[in-house]
Amino acid sequence: MNRITRCSLLVLSLLTFGLHPAHAFVTFDDIGRWPEDWPEELEPFRERSQTAHFSVVHTVLIYQIPFYDHEEFEKVWPSILSLKSKGAPIRLVDIDANSGRFGKKDEDDWSNARPCVRVIAPPGASSRWHNVDILKYGPPRPPGLWSEKGELPEYVHKEIVDGRERWVAGKGDSLFEFCWTELEIVVDGEVIDADRLKIPEDVPIIDRKRKAPAP
Repeated sequence: MNRITRCSLLVLSLLTFGLHPAHAFVTFDDIGRWPEDWPEELEPFRERSQTAHFSVVHTVLIYQIPFYDHEEFEKVWPSILSLKSKGAPIRLVDIDANSGRFGKKDEDDWSNARPCVRVIAPPGASSRWHNVDILKYGPPRPPGLWSEKGELPEYVHKEIVDGRERWVAGKGDSLFEFCWTELEIVVDGEVIDADRLKIPEDVPIIDRKRKAPAP
């Protein structure tokens, strides 16, 4: 079932990208609508997954894959990790029924009440701005975006290069687009255990788990 919700960005900005108050459109879909060329190991999880299409100044797709068993998670974790762009972070959050994406709580699909992985990615789309070349900002990425380390930028925006508009790395403004793919993981210590996650040493980790009280 497809559900379209118009939300206040005053709330969403606290939970997603820190943008100025405005209005956003969010489409929720009760299936994982990720690209067909994703690893085939993830195909059995498509029907149980969800997709959020978040659109305001830029567009972001969030694919949420819930897990109920540690062994099934461990089996597909390498495939999930392969989706992340080099240089992009992994965000760790605790299981918590009182928080979630888009302000969702309790038993809602998008709350943090259950262990899951969220793949946050740009759409495979073209520029939506008028009077410019048609420029793709989703995969496959245009040449020239990668750094010397082979990393994609988090955002891109348009600049005139050699007389033509091109996407270049940007810090975010009125014409920016989300570029890389990052992961957010809701951990519970059993199905998904942060201490047992196999993550390469060079991957940035943003740890938003609650801190244990001092003894």
